[in-house]
Amino acid sequence: MCKKLILGALLFSSMAVSADEHGNREGEIAFDKAGKEYLVSGRDLVLLDSKGTQKALLNRNGYPVVSAEFSTDDSYVIALVGKTKHLKVLDKLGKEKASLKLNFVLPENVEMQVIGFDSTIVLSSNKQLFFYEYKAGKIVKKAELPFPDGTFVNAYDLSKDGKYVFVNNRRFLILKSPKSWIFKPAKSFVKVTGKIRKVRIADDGSKVMVLHQNGRGISVHNAEDGSMIKSYLLTSPINEIECDSALTKAYFNGGVLDLLKGTTEVSKKMPNGRMNINSDSSSFSVGSKVKKNGKLYDYKAPYHIFNSASFKGDVLTVNGVDNVYEVDAANKTAKRVAAKSFYRGRFKGLVGKSADGRYGVDFSGRVYDYRQKAFVGRPLFGTGGYVLKASISNDGNIVFVGATKVYVYNHLDKKSVADFDLPVSLNQDSKIGVDLSPSAGHCAVSYLTESGQAEVFVYDLKNSRSAALSRKVSDASSLLFTSDDTLVIAGGKNILSTEYNGNKWMIKDSKSLFVESGSLYDVLIQGDYVAGLNENGRIHIFDNKSGLEVYTVALKVGETTMISVGK
Repeated sequence: MCKKLILGALLFSSMAVSADEHGNREGEIAFDKAGKEYLVSGRDLVLLDSKGTQKALLNRNGYPVVSAEFSTDDSYVIALVGKTKHLKVLDKLGKEKASLKLNFVLPENVEMQVIGFDSTIVLSSNKQLFFYEYKAGKIVKKAELPFPDGTFVNAYDLSKDGKYVFVNNRRFLILKSPKSWIFKPAKSFVKVTGKIRKVRIADDGSKVMVLHQNGRGISVHNAEDGSMIKSYLLTSPINEIECDSALTKAYFNGGVLDLLKGTTEVSKKMPNGRMNINSDSSSFSVGSKVKKNGKLYDYKAPYHIFNSASFKGDVLTVNGVDNVYEVDAANKTAKRVAAKSFYRGRFKGLVGKSADGRYGVDFSGRVYDYRQKAFVGRPLFGTGGYVLKASISNDGNIVFVGATKVYVYNHLDKKSVADFDLPVSLNQDSKIGVDLSPSAGHCAVSYLTESGQAEVFVYDLKNSRSAALSRKVSDASSLLFTSDDTLVIAGGKNILSTEYNGNKWMIKDSKSLFVESGSLYDVLIQGDYVAGLNENGRIHIFDNKSGLEVYTVALKVGETTMISVGK
């Protein structure tokens, strides 16, 4: 392949972060206390000013952030990395100040809060809360609060001063000492019918608001004894709600409820999702959308993400849901083109597609011909199906990845080619990649372990044995055999070249490539060029001989012209 641009890497390490926009912000928005900055999480963790202009990209090494918050004094950022289960403290330029590996399973709806003068970090798991502090350059776990009856934590909140915590309908006083934290339960509970969907405490700790399980009931209680102050019944159920600091107004998707008078105001609905609200209640968010002083703003990814790509000569064709573009690597041009009819459409349970877009395969092993718009052949694994991922070669070979086994089948000859066992049991969350070498001599499978570690398993089909990589890789989102003895692995910021020496797949750093930001999810090689598709929307074109990045383009949301952008 091509040489890595070592000089560029050294120069970049001392350069300032570019102000160029970055994308894939599909997470939540967090507000600072002063109303001057936003954090937008997702694959890219981006710091924006109050006008929505990017100030800094904080996770240039491409780790996905599921949640992020400002510290109490707004001086630094706390980020939760879901893939590797790390809690990180960053400065406002993205420099890592501390990191801690978490030893519990993060639920899909994990909630993080940062409260108190000491910026106590609180995380929710399914059945307990975890408390952390950042001091002297380290993140230290201070305490756990298991829920007494073993039920799932549905809702929790802490007072602004960090002295009280509500978990579901129970209130605890937090007694802190240098050696240990004690959670002293209150004598009385908030009494509601069913479970609580959400709870919020007033800043002064005197009142608590709860959203009932049915999504319609909202009640305000004295925090001290749990007695009810007011209760209201909405005409339609809601999933999410936020309140101002004094619990005088409750904001939900489609309206605002005055918690003192009981009157409501109707507002334009936003997408479903967790809500966040700023300190003076002038703005609230759902996902990447913010409603500020009655106006709606969207800070989602500024660039389109393309589903697939293919090379023909020097021209790279990238396909999106509604857009097809041709990127001419030699002439450094990009243009929109008409979509071929068989690129269109999608059937239920798609787990793999051929590079030219002609064929697809579903979880039962049925092959779909997009040109004929029909299935060809029978379900190879029964109508129930269990295929997790598949790859289709130009010669008709299909690799099916199951939970514990891999099968190779030629759908043109309708014959089985080979099969082998995997060293682990995989599932839908394993983020599987797979590729077959040109002569079906080797098959490579990438996946995530339960701990979030990327693994690449390469099997020698001719000699019926596996061969390991020369070292561990940090990410492996895309696999590509360029020959029977050369495997390219793309993931994170790297496009790694490996060569088989008969025993191991040796990673050749001198022939590997890198990108400066984001995370690669696909790699293609054709003649003189290497293309990397980035989850921040960029399409990187490298010279296959020199290793130089010669052309980088992206398509902005709402635009039809693909433009040249920064790396």
